Amino acid sequence: MPNAPKVSFASKGRILRAFGIIAFVLGTVLGLALRIVDPLLDPRLTPVDFLPVVLILIGAFILYRGKQLAAAEQSLAASALAPDASPVVYLRPFALDESSGRQILSALLTAEMFAPVLSEEEQLARAVAPIGPLIGIGQPGESLPKPGAARVYPAHWRESVEDLLRRARLVILRPGTSEGVLWEIERTFRMVDPAKVVLMFEW
Repeated sequence: MPNAPKVSFASKGRILRAFGIIAFVLGTVLGLALRIVDPLLDPRLTPVDFLPVVLILIGAFILYRGKQLAAAEQSLAASALAPDASPVVYLRPFALDESSGRQILSALLTAEMFAPVLSEEEQLARAVAPIGPLIGIGQPGESLPKPGAARVYPAHWRESVEDLLRRARLVILRPGTSEGVLWEIERTFRMVDPAKVVLMFEW
């Protein structure tokens, strides 16, 4: 019997995002219905009154997890990047990565829940896409990447950064004061034409 085809991270992500949208819509519709019907029946709070909030929170979390799975597919593709490919290299302190909670909250608070508000990093990846894929070093220990730049998880990160810098079409550098980031800054300006370097600061 032939082996069943494996479901890709991207496919799983699309499925989760669909379930997240369904949960969010159900929570929203139920919340509106309860606001209309409940005061007519019983003005006191009951467990059912909290169900819309639970469904909306679950929907936001599942949507975010779906985006993470799609990001994992991008990271797999980045790991198999052709040796002659010219990416946009994204170097930053890990501390500047948006937390999962903040990204979920952004998705929850936006009016565009079906296409949740893009994080700053996702907007950056979309903006530079015509130049090349945005690639950065993944944070050690994370089980799934955050949406945005495709991540690579090398055993020897310095060698990997230098390889990316040699091939970079553009380098986006977010300065920091950690030893690793200072080394990346030094290597960037030593190896890359300054015309290809963009400094990105927090305001």
